[in-house]
Amino acid sequence: MISLHECTDWQRIPTFFRIQPSDVFVKNSLMHITVNNQPMVLDAPCSLEQLLKQWVKQLNQPDSLVKRGMAMAVNRQIISRSQWADTLLNEGDSVTLIKATAGG
Repeated sequence: MISLHECTDWQRIPTFFRIQPSDVFVKNSLMHITVNNQPMVLDAPCSLEQLLKQWVKQLNQPDSLVKRGMAMAVNRQIISRSQWADTLLNEGDSVTLIKATAGG
């Protein structure tokens, strides 16, 4: 039996043990999206909720104040608030953040 720790000859390792760089999921790779028609680069994977947290941090506003009256759409598809944490963004997605305002 071949020990993977002792073997330095790749030809002797069975093919099902060989891992190519393309087979490995790269955590924290960069993803390019647009948010309200502005380009943005994020760490992938990223959910809508994580995107909103980053956006709130840029505004220097309290989290609860910004989220109140907020709606989000991905590629022109409205995503319900209950799905923000589970909705992962993909490379090239277009996100629209909509903030309801009162006034007359």
